[in-house]
Amino acid sequence: MQTTSKSLPRGQVELTIELTPVEVTPFLARAAEALSESSPIPGFRPGKATVAAMQARLGAAKLWEAALEPAIKKTLVTAVTKEQLATVGAPHVEVITFAPDQPLVYRATLSLLPSVQLPDLARVKKVEPKPVTVDE
Repeated sequence: MQTTSKSLPRGQVELTIELTPVEVTPFLARAAEALSESSPIPGFRPGKATVAAMQARLGAAKLWEAALEPAIKKTLVTAVTKEQLATVGAPHVEVITFAPDQPLVYRATLSLLPSVQLPDLARVKKVEPKPVTVDE
């Protein structure tokens, strides 16, 4: 997984993430299992069909479409953790390239938590307490 980050104005960052076809393969296998549960193939138990069998049955586009969302969710969390970003809100995801046997490239725009820098507390003047008297 290759990640590039770019700072944007107004406390946002743009991550461009590229996954090789080999890195997408496990997501395709999980998508094939999930699709084979809802669309059984003769000769396979539900949820046990291979990627090749599901591609022949439903087409590569359907299988890749089912694998896209889990792949983005997992790799985006990994990229945010790797970049040590403190994000807030939902990301805006834009798929750039998405085709069988090609790298999956997408761009995610994230909002960052504002950074707060405290002043040097040694320079803060101390306040002397005023005596308080209570009358009857």
